[in-house]
Amino acid sequence: MVTLLAEFYTGIKLIRVKIFSLYFLLVSNIAIAQTQSIELNKINDQGKKQGYWKMFLDEKFTYTDSSNAKYSAFVYYNDGKIIIGKIPNWIKRCQIKSAPELTRVSEISVLNGIYEFIDNGKKNGWSYILEYKNGVLIRDKLNWDGSGYHYEECFYSKKFNDIEGSYYVVGQIKPDLIEKGYYYLDNGKLVNNLEKVKN
Repeated sequence: MVTLLAEFYTGIKLIRVKIFSLYFLLVSNIAIAQTQSIELNKINDQGKKQGYWKMFLDEKFTYTDSSNAKYSAFVYYNDGKIIIGKIPNWIKRCQIKSAPELTRVSEISVLNGIYEFIDNGKKNGWSYILEYKNGVLIRDKLNWDGSGYHYEECFYSKKFNDIEGSYYVVGQIKPDLIEKGYYYLDNGKLVNNLEKVKN
């Protein structure tokens, strides 16, 4: 009887191990598939960065190398210049007001979710929001005075004619005036079709 019970519990343990192994394999494959959907680190014919590149950030969200990084994310280059995902230098003096709880699979966490920053220094009252999905910036919003009325918001997943590197912008530049439209690449140059609309 004791032997049968021991064999039964051993069988249960083996089943649990197999289920956990299958789950880990599934999650790993999903993560790999998400990463591989972005073709990284390309160079154009002029030898300049083009498309998505992986970047590393420290605890203050300033760019660094992988040895000092706390986070990683992707930025989009056109002809050697970042047009999507660039984080301003002044963010290092800001306080992080809110951020998603990190689920670490390594020492460096991929940015995912909404991060809100407040500048109480030189630009007192400014707020800045970054929203990421699997390391890709999908939205950011800059509010110049904390009122919610003077702002610029960019939607990077909203494309102009499905052109890679394009994005939609809306901003209130005056109390009664909104500017909105797309930035997009035309023959390798970043142009826009912004229009001003009265509210």
